Amino acid sequence: QIAGATGDLRVETDKAGVKLDHAALIAKVKTKLASEIGMSTVTGVDVDTSGQVVTLTGTVHSTEQKQQAEQAALQVSGVSRVINNLTVQP
Repeated sequence: QIAGATGDLRVETDKAGVKLDHAALIAKVKTKLASEIGMSTVTGVDVDTSGQVVTLTGTVHSTEQKQQAEQAALQVSGVSRVINNLTVQP
């Protein structure tokens, strides 16, 4: 057996799990945004995550949509905080 091989493999597996969780959380937030504020609005919104913090960037058509997007993201399981950098362009 090669010394350290198991530990290295475990680290890589953990990293893959984190990437999967990251992608899954983004997908959950985007799905929630689409159902709450409409698919056409979501196309202008980018979602990123860092741990349990979601960052929303892009444009929406109203202040109401901006607030709805933040609230919708906060309702997703696994999200503890939302940084709302959306801009309003009517």
